[in-house]
Amino acid sequence: MRLGNDIVDISAAMGQHPRFAQRILSEEEYQRIKADDESLLWAYWAAKEAAYKAVCQRGRIAFSPSAWEVSAELSRVRFADETLFLRVERGGDCVFAEVTDGNFAKVVHAQTVFLVAPDPATERAEVRRLALALGQDQLGLGEETLQIRFEEGRPYLWVESQSLRLPLSFTHHGRYAACSLLLPS
Repeated sequence: MRLGNDIVDISAAMGQHPRFAQRILSEEEYQRIKADDESLLWAYWAAKEAAYKAVCQRGRIAFSPSAWEVSAELSRVRFADETLFLRVERGGDCVFAEVTDGNFAKVVHAQTVFLVAPDPATERAEVRRLALALGQDQLGLGEETLQIRFEEGRPYLWVESQSLRLPLSFTHHGRYAACSLLLPS
């Protein structure tokens, strides 16, 4: 199963080019956001970014955001002949999106917020710490049995004691960091 996620710190995303929305949205999506608050724009962006991460797990493709269509109810993202299931959380000044081509019952995530936006190295370290803590909590294992590894640029949680490889997705933006983990069946 494929997995992707994205997070947007709305306060850090402000000040985009006036035509940003027109560039990244389909015409139908653009019409929908006219009647909504700005968090819907960022929900679409996060959904498209998360879906791109998931689809690229089968090979790199060019990212043209307007070619990715998010359903009105924020439950699916469609690109070419691919349809992925979508879950979006909008709250305060943060939007978080996850996609999978499987069952969300097996997907868990963790988020953190910083008081001020950290440097990139701190963001990367925190998202990896979150992933390890999430794995420990969900699998009931000690830290010494878990590792984060990468295969063809994609992260996964390696469970040494079970020779188990679990898909991960990382994201960070502004003051927020999050990770998603696909649990074993």
